[in-house]
Amino acid sequence: MTIAALATVSAAFECDGRALPGAYLNDDYCDCADGSDEAATGACADTIYVCRNLPHKPKQIFSSRVNDGVCDCCDGSDEANSTDCPNGCIALATEAFGALSRGCLRRAELAIAAAKAASSDAERLSAARAQLATATPTIDALHDAKAAAEADEASKRDGRAARLAAGEVDTSLGVERLDAGMTLRALVRVALWGGVEGVDRMYDLLVERPGLEEAAEEVAMKARDEAAAEKGQSAGGGGGGGVCDAAGACGHAREHEAALLQLLEPLPEDGGALRAVLRVLHAELGAGATSALAQAARELLAETESPLDDAAVAAALELLEPFRHDEAEAARAAHKAAVEAVQEASEAERQLAPKEAIAASGGCGAGLEWRQLHGRCFEAEDRGYTYKACPFQEMRQGSPGGRASRQQTLLGNFTRWEPVSGERASQLARAGRTPSELGTMRFEGGAACGGGALRRATLYFECGEQDALLEVTEPETCVYEAWMSTPLACSLALLREKVATLEEASAAASLEFRPSDELRALLAAPE
Repeated sequence: MTIAALATVSAAFECDGRALPGAYLNDDYCDCADGSDEAATGACADTIYVCRNLPHKPKQIFSSRVNDGVCDCCDGSDEANSTDCPNGCIALATEAFGALSRGCLRRAELAIAAAKAASSDAERLSAARAQLATATPTIDALHDAKAAAEADEASKRDGRAARLAAGEVDTSLGVERLDAGMTLRALVRVALWGGVEGVDRMYDLLVERPGLEEAAEEVAMKARDEAAAEKGQSAGGGGGGGVCDAAGACGHAREHEAALLQLLEPLPEDGGALRAVLRVLHAELGAGATSALAQAARELLAETESPLDDAAVAAALELLEPFRHDEAEAARAAHKAAVEAVQEASEAERQLAPKEAIAASGGCGAGLEWRQLHGRCFEAEDRGYTYKACPFQEMRQGSPGGRASRQQTLLGNFTRWEPVSGERASQLARAGRTPSELGTMRFEGGAACGGGALRRATLYFECGEQDALLEVTEPETCVYEAWMSTPLACSLALLREKVATLEEASAAASLEFRPSDELRALLAAPE
């Protein structure tokens, strides 16, 4: 038997838990509390009329809307005197039955996913708590190690600075042991290492140096012209390494050395002044220039009684390298990694502990499937307001024209699940609504209303193929009622009840009703 065929099945009229004789129907007397026995007369104008809507679900309308020429009930029962209200419950029942079946299938999938997620989250939470339990002594030890390494780093940095300030580089390079002629040759090589810019800077320093300025000015212009003419063949600017590299190889720039020395012959043999210029020049040109100076000094002093100490030179040149303390860097990295790991573990505990607590209290359902709503929020608009419901967390109301995430009013924080009372369930059934068997979520302690009362809200769940916030109403001032659809509310018990109803009705009409194989397999599954 199809759902369409069930629309023709008749049944005795019942209300308030009793069957009424046919003579009591539409007799201008209200026998039923909901006025349903006077659908055709409107004798119960101030009551609620319930559309039975078989084989779909009931619907409530005001009795004043009975026989008003408008088809409010899908079965047309509110317009019994009219032939203009064809029975549309067939299509609605077909759609609802299919949605219920698909919702139950989806819930089964969510239950499987929830079990896996719960197991994974339990492992993560356990690991996070284990890490947090030992985090303090570990981080303290790493902090102490970092502090010790940084203290050593600071000491060595200060020692390095002191060695530089004491002139260890120049001393190790034997600058003080160079006579005036040697100093001039070393100065020329360092200048040539810097190319045209190096030579220019050398002449600027010579001109600026007291005792050398007059002689330097005489040769400066000629020297610069000659150096510029040779620019294409020079060592190149800024540390090109064309004079002498660290291995002692000197390039073609040596060809210019003699010419420059000849140009500088007028300079007085003032070793002290020349050494001062040399110190400034190699310091300005950088470590490469200092290496060039070391090579020049090594050659110049090689035949003297006090040649350079290569070990001392190497140690001095290390002072010019970028300072680095590997132990301190490693200690900082280890401490940072440990702190970040603790932060990650703390965040995992913050996110997962509430789920664990709710699940332990039974708030996530027998299969923990409701946990998939934790941490998610859903929005809807109603009468110009925007609402945001976050199951297990909070509910908020947004100002008209704005998003719920802006200008929010707290309607309440989640406190508990609460079962639907029998009276309330009956009211909802007459309205054609079936809330979740798990109950409703209560949200309390919201923003204050006029008079100091705090807002509160109740969130109902009903079967639906998708998670969505459907509606929010305010039946009392600052008391809100919201409905949300979700596959989690599509219970097998509800599906079995619907199938039993259809089977009973089909049997009464001597018609066959056979669920599909997929539906039969679903019905055979445990709840």
